[in-house]
Amino acid sequence: MNDEEKLKLYYWNDVEFLAQYTNGDAFALASTKEEAIELIVNNSDIDDRYYSIEKCRNELKSKNPYVTEKPEGFVIYGSD
Repeated sequence: MNDEEKLKLYYWNDVEFLAQYTNGDAFALASTKEEAIELIVNNSDIDDRYYSIEKCRNELKSKNPYVTEKPEGFVIYGSD
């Protein structure tokens, strides 16, 4: 497996299209940012009554996700 094929964890915070009371977060385990975005928009339960899949895709493309290739743990507190 070459470096380009290595899986990485991509994490976006403050994702507007996932907002309910506060903005949501999106995660994907993928080889590239582009693959991560497609996994999220194609395999997630996105409420398209408010945002089109294309708008969701464009929001993720416009942001720089946190990316890690090493073992790591973190938490995200919920809110009302």
